[in-house]
Amino acid sequence: MLSSEKCVYLINPALPKTSSAKVKKLQEDWANAEYKMLCTKLPQINWNNSLNLRRCRYNVSIGLLSIGALLQANGLTVEYIDDQLQDDLGNWESEILHIGERACLVGITAMTANSNRALTIVDKIRNTNPHVPIVLGGCHFSYVPDIALQRGAIAVVDGPGEVAMLELAKCFLKGRNDCSDIKGLYLKNDTGRVEYSGPRYEYSIEKLPPIDFKILPMQMKNNCEVYIFSGRGCTHRCAFCSEGHFWRQIYRRPINDVITEVESHNRVIGADIVFLNDSSFGSDVPLTKELCSALRKRFPDMFLRCMVRADAVTEDLVKVFSEYGVIDIQIGIESGCDEILKKLNKGETVSDYIRALRLLRPYVPVIRSSWMVGCPGDNHLTLNKSLSFMENLFLEGLLDEATVRIFVPYPGTAIFKNPAKYRISIRKYRGWHEFDRRFEKPVISTESLNSQQIFDWYVKFAEKIVTLMEDST
Repeated sequence: MLSSEKCVYLINPALPKTSSAKVKKLQEDWANAEYKMLCTKLPQINWNNSLNLRRCRYNVSIGLLSIGALLQANGLTVEYIDDQLQDDLGNWESEILHIGERACLVGITAMTANSNRALTIVDKIRNTNPHVPIVLGGCHFSYVPDIALQRGAIAVVDGPGEVAMLELAKCFLKGRNDCSDIKGLYLKNDTGRVEYSGPRYEYSIEKLPPIDFKILPMQMKNNCEVYIFSGRGCTHRCAFCSEGHFWRQIYRRPINDVITEVESHNRVIGADIVFLNDSSFGSDVPLTKELCSALRKRFPDMFLRCMVRADAVTEDLVKVFSEYGVIDIQIGIESGCDEILKKLNKGETVSDYIRALRLLRPYVPVIRSSWMVGCPGDNHLTLNKSLSFMENLFLEGLLDEATVRIFVPYPGTAIFKNPAKYRISIRKYRGWHEFDRRFEKPVISTESLNSQQIFDWYVKFAEKIVTLMEDST
């Protein structure tokens, strides 16, 4: 076991907030419609609890918490810092002083939308503490490590970071400055060139300890969105998503570890609904039944929410959902046009969605869906078709909720790597924050739609969704 007075700081940057009055109004209208729908569909739940509604001020990085759990299990002191909370408390300056005094290592995660903020935090720390080792990672910098290294990070972790961060902490606690023997890192050599230190460490999810949510700052615990993962990864290769490339396969956690984590979640967070946020949930029906049965036995009054792919939905699966308290399902539909789904390499069709929703409807009280506008190949005709498809699903009673986002070509995706192949254009942008999926000046245009037209379609979809949700209740 390691022991030291030094601390590993794990920092979660704040996500950007929209400055658009139009987008804010759409979000408020949608939230009101969702609240009314949930009160009607699931009156047994206390929807005045913001934790159940998942309308919380703070977003939690499960990746950082998983790293923290492994480091703590190896005797290290860990502090989880939430950027938004530090701003709310006005504590950033004193926190940076603490980092300079105590840190053996600082780890910062980022998605694309908050990666600019991550770099700003690097600057804040570097200005006061030029010698503190700072490492960046997450699903953004894994694909664009150069800028992080240029801004002062000593390394970027490629892919899941638990083992690499433990090895880095050991390295710096021993007073070493050279971490080039640690696997799965992007590093700068003496000439400034970016080099890769070799293949990642094998990801053995069964060896990772369950997360203890006590690591979260006290002020966050009643106002944060938390997910539980019973597994990580995805075997699909959707052209708009980097998850399949980031994880490369599906990893299943031991059921006892999931139960232990849910116990911690319930003690610390206290929501009535647990969101199992696996991208591949339900793809293995016997395992899903075993998991849901164990959770129901241990937590008889708890309800479950999850995501599921349409092609995973079978009669056996929906019966598992019904029997073991899965009351809220989300399906990523993306588009109502088969030609667009094919371009996205979604591996599903409109017929798959209809079949899956009709199977789910008798068993699941709340069925949600997610959609995108401005996808490769989208034009006025395809988006009209997609909107009509959505409307028909609501009218048939197959959907209770929908959300819409602007398509964004994230780093790591096939579309970002080769936009010309997908016949989209990515405009010049001032920063990665413009890759937010509700940004009023989308970074992309298609052959038929410019940036403004894509945003107009986003507004049209969002307004229609609110009407459909209100009419369905």
